[in-house]
Amino acid sequence: MKKRILATLLSLCLVLTLLPTVALAAGGYGESKLPEAPDMSGTVINVNAENAQYVLDGAYGSIDGMTINFTESINTVLHIGRPTKYKDSNTSYYVAGFTDAVSGF
Repeated sequence: MKKRILATLLSLCLVLTLLPTVALAAGGYGESKLPEAPDMSGTVINVNAENAQYVLDGAYGSIDGMTINFTESINTVLHIGRPTKYKDSNTSYYVAGFTDAVSGF
């Protein structure tokens, strides 16, 4: 019985921890227009301060296997590996090392 209660409490903690992340993913960038996309055709993506976060979020497509080259100084914090609303990012997220990818982002 104690193990079941502990498991329930841990599950609740996990859910409460993930709620802000889910809210961010649901909100995303809203209806704002994306900045001009960099050239995504090669293996090196040259990003600028305006489109760097969008590239990392997968807004312009998958960055799997790509090298990201920052062409100017970035004076803001960039978030790496966060859930994204962009379906073409081909990003898989794993929770606590489980082998099943989390879907729905």
